Amino acid sequence: MRGRETQSGSAHRPDIVADFLYAEGCLFFSVRNIGSAPATSVVVRFRPAIRGAQGAFSRLRVFQGISFLAPGRELTLFIDSAGAYFHSREPTRVTTRVSWYDEGGVEFSRTSVHDLEIYRKFPEALHTRAPA
Repeated sequence: MRGRETQSGSAHRPDIVADFLYAEGCLFFSVRNIGSAPATSVVVRFRPAIRGAQGAFSRLRVFQGISFLAPGRELTLFIDSAGAYFHSREPTRVTTRVSWYDEGGVEFSRTSVHDLEIYRKFPEALHTRAPA
């Protein structure tokens, strides 16, 4: 019985996933709490830094600290059209490190390597035009 309590206790925690998304010829970045408890002080770091339609994307204030991210909550941010991103020769291999705390102050982190090159092969990514 004690083993089950430990498993259930460890399962009830925040779990943050940061990922690049592709939709309709555009690149987005998502920060999502897939865990069953709120996360606090969520920080995202990018290596190397990336730029998007509005400038230094990886330096946006939101990545310096999301104070509270409820279970199941997702923040999705527009980076740029895929065509513009690849045309500007931004990095296609990006490492993200996400760190966060649970409500008890226990720190967690996850490092992921993303290969954006896969999106270059999508036909829409090669022919994206700005809206008229």
